[in-house]
Amino acid sequence: MEPSSISDLDAIASDQKQIFLVASSWVQEEEEENEAEGGAGVEEETEGADAAGGQETDGAAAGGQQEEQGAAKEEEEDAEQEEGEKEEDSDEDEGEEDEDEEEEDPPVFKPRDLQVMDINGNVVRVFKGMGGNGIVCTSVDGLICITGGSSGGAHVLDPTTGKMLMFCSKIEVRAHDKYPYIVTPYFTTFGFGRATGPSRAYKAVRLSDAGACEVLTLGDGPVWRLTHPPPRVVPSNRGSPVSIKGVVYFLVGKELFHDSLLCFDLESEQWEKQPIEGPRKLVTDEEWKKTSLVRVTELNGDLCMIQSLLQMTVNPRATIWLLINLGSSTWMKMYTIKMAPSTCLYTPLMLRDDGKLLLHCTTGCNYDDVESLVLQLYDPSTETFSDVTKMPQNFIKRIGICRWSLNSHV
Repeated sequence: MEPSSISDLDAIASDQKQIFLVASSWVQEEEEENEAEGGAGVEEETEGADAAGGQETDGAAAGGQQEEQGAAKEEEEDAEQEEGEKEEDSDEDEGEEDEDEEEEDPPVFKPRDLQVMDINGNVVRVFKGMGGNGIVCTSVDGLICITGGSSGGAHVLDPTTGKMLMFCSKIEVRAHDKYPYIVTPYFTTFGFGRATGPSRAYKAVRLSDAGACEVLTLGDGPVWRLTHPPPRVVPSNRGSPVSIKGVVYFLVGKELFHDSLLCFDLESEQWEKQPIEGPRKLVTDEEWKKTSLVRVTELNGDLCMIQSLLQMTVNPRATIWLLINLGSSTWMKMYTIKMAPSTCLYTPLMLRDDGKLLLHCTTGCNYDDVESLVLQLYDPSTETFSDVTKMPQNFIKRIGICRWSLNSHV
């Protein structure tokens, strides 16, 4: 049964929750099987041609019993050579046809699925067609916002019921009564969270390429309300925003090493006028120049920033900062983790009771490498790693964390 009110969702939230991991996966069409069938057809055709060549050779041999053995052998070789040239021409034609077909019909991908796993990486549930390119997952009540799905937009899934609570495409067509009569806003960034004020409402936020900001409240129908635009431009390449305690945090700045954040309050639906300054002020300019990437995420209910230092250094590492005072933009360095040369990004998922950090590790930085996802445990006391599991190659870029009751039936 789908929750119909905030009280219903609160009742679900009061159930015993477990921690799960969520990730999207895609499945490519079975091209290998088609190629194998095509190869078998060519082999059958070749065998048939060989058999026909053999029959012709036998016939020539039977009709020329009085001829010398050398002449018969020469004719047989000529026939085989001629047949071989025909086969080569046939193979070339087939190859050209295959190339044309590949150009006209690119590989087709099935809708992305959403995989739910335990903290050891074992899949416990699959939601068909619910996956996307990114995941914005709130720990409150376990609702999951997935971006980059089949429409390129965003949707909200309740894993307890398996129902989609909200859907938004990436592009909308709107009619106006004045010029321009047709407007097609393109939505670049999506956020999702729950207000902490009296409403306790779940809200989705979307930003358009024109800089507009719109809000939708779950339960109020598919009605997006236009609100104040963000005070600064929010790029679309800075990763997913993070929602914590009723505030959605957006990274701003065109460069991937910029560390300022904009705050959107879900209760008032207002932007904070001044951005939060990141931890850059706590390190030297020379040190910050080594930063290649900055991302934000939630770690056990707090906002943290991951600073990946990969440039101009022989000691690549990830520094994880924790925001300890929102009002004064105060950050504290929690971890400095050495990175392997093949590692692109470490994303902390949770801090366990034993002090070990569960990390989502993205490997395959070099162009020649295949990108893969690995779950790892990091022990800060010994500065050592242990692999929990390596994700299948069809998993897409990011792993999120979610809290919900496995005993619920979908």
